[in-house]
Amino acid sequence: MSKIITSKLENICIKEKGSLISGPFGSNISSKYFVDKGVPVIRGNNLNLSYEKFNDEGFVFVTKEKADELNCYAYSDDLIFTAAGTIGQVGLIPRDSKYKEYVISNKQIRARINQSLVDVKYAYYWFCSPWMKKCLMNNNKGSTVPLLTLGEVRDLQISYPESLEAQKKIVECVECVSQKIELNNRIYDNLYKQVCSIYDYWFTQYDYPNEERKPYKASGGKLIYSESLGKSIPATWNTTTVGEITTCLDSERIPLSANERLSMQGAYPYYGATEIMDYVNKYIFDGDYILLAEDGSVMDKNGHPVLQRIHGKCWINNHAHVLKPASGYSCLLLQMILKDIPVVKIKTGSIQYKINQENMNSFVLPEIPSSLREKFISITEPLDIKMLAIRSEIDQLNKLRDWLLPIFMNGQASISE
Repeated sequence: MSKIITSKLENICIKEKGSLISGPFGSNISSKYFVDKGVPVIRGNNLNLSYEKFNDEGFVFVTKEKADELNCYAYSDDLIFTAAGTIGQVGLIPRDSKYKEYVISNKQIRARINQSLVDVKYAYYWFCSPWMKKCLMNNNKGSTVPLLTLGEVRDLQISYPESLEAQKKIVECVECVSQKIELNNRIYDNLYKQVCSIYDYWFTQYDYPNEERKPYKASGGKLIYSESLGKSIPATWNTTTVGEITTCLDSERIPLSANERLSMQGAYPYYGATEIMDYVNKYIFDGDYILLAEDGSVMDKNGHPVLQRIHGKCWINNHAHVLKPASGYSCLLLQMILKDIPVVKIKTGSIQYKINQENMNSFVLPEIPSSLREKFISITEPLDIKMLAIRSEIDQLNKLRDWLLPIFMNGQASISE
């Protein structure tokens, strides 16, 4: 077994000026400097809390001249840490990145690893592991906005096998699990798109099968204009609201602090606004629900709500509305109905967005007749079951990866064992 070395991040960076830097002052990279093309700026949306190394899209740009002035470049194989905002996010710019060079924003820290000491993927997996996320969160010095300083990141501990070969074997093992997760995600996305196609064809284009089993609108089905919706809907349809087709269970939510979760580690997922944040040993919900992000990251890149379709025993914090479908609706149908709501029409706040219950529940929707809902549910239910099974497997694989990482990285076991 290779000797395990423990060191600080700064000691495994290359020995040259600027190998470990923080981003520029905010006033030097504000929106007035953004242009349509140029050098992409890495921001929080390019990183995440999972093991997806880098989101290589969704950039703003600055000119090459501005990028030179900032001198906060990042290249392939650089590690990126979020220093303000969602603490715990770590990214690795891939070798096949879309751009040759990037600059980091005022909310990031960039580290350039000495790969004669530590394999950069090994370093990435170490710093985005569950125990390092907790370490990063515990170092938070911000009151309103979570903050990390360059000094704190510089002093982060890392343990690694002295042998690069041993490091690469650990990375290969972990990446096998990651690749299976990615494959499952692609299968899930494919099934989800199938459901969206059926829903959109039937209930947004109104080409659901009529009594003669022909597409309603394309076969001359009558549409009438709805003042409350601001658009035309089939002549026999009515309108409803989110509040009328859901039961909101927000009063049953209980937030847990990071320290509370640390003392409650277990098998039940702890959901936040956009994803599973942790696992705890108790649950407060048990069933099928749709979560709609309430504050923070409340909308996706298309301006629609961030939704999670969840199933089983879990704990949910107070950053996601917990919605149960009314009788005659399924969770998957509810998810389809909610997915196209323009968040701009129901949010409050200009900087920190929030979707309150009143705005959410009063949003007006076309009311799909019960006979069509039954048909849709009968067709899509097998897909829903399959998607839930895939999600469950992804959850198990994530736990397996989190279990393997400390065993290998702390030298408790080697791959050959």
